[in-house]
Amino acid sequence: MLNATPLDRRLLATVVATCSLLAASPAEGAKPAGSLLEPRSKVVGDRERARTARFDISQIMREAAPVATPLATAGVAQLPQERPDGPTLEVDGTTPSALTSRAALIPANGLWTGSATSNPNRQVGKLYYDVQPGPGEDWRHCTATAVNSENKSVVVTAGHCVFSPDPDKNGYVNGNGYWFEHVQFCPGYEYGCTLGVWYARQVFTTDSWFYGSGPSRQYDWSDDVAIVLVSPDAGRGYLVNAVGGQGITFNVASRLHRSSFGYPARDSRFPTYANTYNGEDLVYCAGYDQPDWYGRLFIPCTMTGGASGGPWITSPAANWTGYVNSVNSHKPDETSMGGPYFGNAESNLFQYARSR
Repeated sequence: MLNATPLDRRLLATVVATCSLLAASPAEGAKPAGSLLEPRSKVVGDRERARTARFDISQIMREAAPVATPLATAGVAQLPQERPDGPTLEVDGTTPSALTSRAALIPANGLWTGSATSNPNRQVGKLYYDVQPGPGEDWRHCTATAVNSENKSVVVTAGHCVFSPDPDKNGYVNGNGYWFEHVQFCPGYEYGCTLGVWYARQVFTTDSWFYGSGPSRQYDWSDDVAIVLVSPDAGRGYLVNAVGGQGITFNVASRLHRSSFGYPARDSRFPTYANTYNGEDLVYCAGYDQPDWYGRLFIPCTMTGGASGGPWITSPAANWTGYVNSVNSHKPDETSMGGPYFGNAESNLFQYARSR
């Protein structure tokens, strides 16, 4: 364009600039380097949310059965420690100014001595849900925890407390999985939902829990984790603003001292503890984890059905605000509890949900 007019030159500059912009932008559907991967999730629709709010929580509490914490054998070989598979992420916890009491650090196992308004009981509670999609209801409950984040709405629990991969009789995932319905969270549970009820607006789980893992497509206990995002309560506002939130951390070393919390109930599979747990009191276990080759951690713990999804808290401060760094997932035997290592999959899950 040796003899280009001023208009020609302006048009040429516009074309060059546009082409440069397109070249620098990711292709349609591609994700920029380092971006988060969208996890499997379900958005709770308006109809389901309205129906959930119409249920009587007192009736749900009477009818809900504790989900049986699944049995899964431990790996035969242990690693020196589970190694991080990505950058460490740590989010500090927060507690409301209205906190009325706090529990002391007790280096043993058994009933938690704090009240419903103490940490961590104020953040730990029961997660209720309906495992029968459709017009009927079949209520279950797990344990879950309010965790601090920008949206003040994150609840962490186990994957099997929000989604069933629907395996066949041999334990292989068959692609016909389904999300549970009418998910709702009662923090600070102690013989009732004393601090209110928050309803789910979206639920997430890891790809490997959703699809199964490996060519055999079996349950993947190493990523049995879920996040429930809850809507603000009309009277109490955002969950974490109302009850506080534990911290959370990912990709840290294993062999840490952990305190596990849950609401275990009578479980016929473990007759030794048939009269020990009633499903109404918060119970805890404390000990150092032992990792295996499969991305799972194990601690000494006799908690039974109903404890699924309860937090493993590390590095608690004097006011019992610490860091969630696994959840109750499965039991290899009567005196142990298994939980997933919080690595890249769990970090991605949290980081995606915290921005929603």
